[in-house]
Amino acid sequence: MQEVAVGNYRAFIAAADALIAIREQGSSINEIPKLTSGCTEFIDSAQQILEKRKLNRTLLANHSTLLDFLEIPQLMDT
Repeated sequence: MQEVAVGNYRAFIAAADALIAIREQGSSINEIPKLTSGCTEFIDSAQQILEKRKLNRTLLANHSTLLDFLEIPQLMDT
């Protein structure tokens, strides 16, 4: 038994290292709900920004028309 242990020393060390790595990564699994909620918040925020961007794009596309419309009272006074 001792000969097998000595002969496979590197395999035992590699297995121990693998177990340590698995335990460390296993604790990361507990962080998944936080990541999920963070991603959901990011998506919601991105959608709000996209809606505001669409409104700004529409406003910019109609800028000259709106400017002409707002100048009508001033033109009527002259």
